Amino acid sequence: MRVHLLIAVLINAAANASDPPAIFKPTTVAGGGDGAVWVLDKNWPSSTPSAIEAAGDRGITYGAHYGQVTGVQVDRIGRVWVLHRTPFRIFGPTSFNSKNVVQYDAPIAGHTIVRYPTENATHVDMKAGENLFYMPHMITIDPRGNVWVVDVGLHQVLKFDPGNLQAPALSLGVALAPGSDDRHFCKPTDVAVAGDGSTFVSDGYCNSRVVQFDVAGRF
Repeated sequence: MRVHLLIAVLINAAANASDPPAIFKPTTVAGGGDGAVWVLDKNWPSSTPSAIEAAGDRGITYGAHYGQVTGVQVDRIGRVWVLHRTPFRIFGPTSFNSKNVVQYDAPIAGHTIVRYPTENATHVDMKAGENLFYMPHMITIDPRGNVWVVDVGLHQVLKFDPGNLQAPALSLGVALAPGSDDRHFCKPTDVAVAGDGSTFVSDGYCNSRVVQFDVAGRF
C-alpha cells in the first residue's frame, strides 16, 4: 500500500506498507488508485510550513506555496484535488466572534483549489476558487464529478459543476449567516453525496446534527 501524507501544507508521496510514514494528527483520509491512501496530517513537522514539497523517491517536489491545507480527494479517474486557504487566511482563535460570525471582510483572493492530473503528477493542471471562499474547510467529489466545498466562514456548502468552478450551481445554507434551522448551518464541517444525489451535511462545530437534502437541495 502507498500512503501519501498531505501534511497541512506538505504532500509526501510515501511509502510501502513495510515502511509507513509517521502520522501525528490525521484529520482527513481519502482513497486513491491502486490501494493508495491520502492522509491529511495537520501536525507533520516541517521546516517549510508554507510549501508542498518532498524529496527523492519518497515524494515529489511541487514548488507551490499553499496555506492551511484542509481537504484532499481523489476522483474516479485518479486526479487529486486539494483544498487550501492560501498563506493569507488562517483559521485561528480570532477568526470568528462570539456569535460565530467570521471576522474576515472579504473572500480569499487567491486560488484555493488545485488539481493534479494523476497521483504521481509533478505539476498542477488546474487552479480555481479565487474570490469565492472565506474559510474553506473540506472538498468532496461526488460520483457525477461535481465538486463540493464546505466553507465554515460562509456557513455554506457549495456545489460546482465539473466544467465551471467559477460560480456554484447549488448553495446550501445562507452566506455569512450562522443558524440552526433548516436553511442555515453553523460552521458545517463536511458533506457526503449518495448515489441518488441526496446530500448529507455534518453541521457539528456549533450545532450537533447531520442534515439531509434531496438532489435539488431541498431539506
